[in-house]
Amino acid sequence: MRQVLKLLRSPKHGVPELVISPMSFMAVVGKDGVCIARDLEPDKMKGMNLGKQFPSVAASLAGTASMEVGEFASSDPKGEPSVTVVMSAPAHYQGQVVGALVIGIPLWRLQQQFTKQLQMELAGKKPVVIWVYVYRGSELFHHGTPPDLDKVVPDANARKLGYAQSPNGFTGAVNQFDFWYGYGVRPLRVLGPDIGVIVFRMEDGQ
Repeated sequence: MRQVLKLLRSPKHGVPELVISPMSFMAVVGKDGVCIARDLEPDKMKGMNLGKQFPSVAASLAGTASMEVGEFASSDPKGEPSVTVVMSAPAHYQGQVVGALVIGIPLWRLQQQFTKQLQMELAGKKPVVIWVYVYRGSELFHHGTPPDLDKVVPDANARKLGYAQSPNGFTGAVNQFDFWYGYGVRPLRVLGPDIGVIVFRMEDGQ
């Protein structure tokens, strides 16, 4: 089963959308909701009851593809949980649901994907510096962003005030070491009521 999951992400024979996905895992769940295997070893997810832990997986076992933002506990007792987009689809055999395929994308990996995608799209054009942050409530998810820029990201209170004036998103600017960054804040309601992105952009050499 694990070899099949690996094949789905193979650059030569896999599903293109899965090959480029920033997912951290792809797993197969039995009809009882228990994880049979994931795509990597060591397999710490084997035996985990994902159907009980995530309503989206339970919905797929009932026949409906579903998605949610949930949390995986850290293996370190003092560590933070991994906030993850969980996507699940039913697996059918002879007209019956026999399990589900589950994919997980941590929000910090989603942030990296957004940043890299925008940087690639703007490469070769007028030099710009661009970074993306993902937030959920008061939590901010990012990896590899400039530490000094992290300090000026609009916090939950600033976002609340901004959305009060413009519910579908708002923009602003901030000065950092004599460089002006423009930023845009936009909700990602497909993922949840208080999840969104903050995009910073600076014209390089301004």
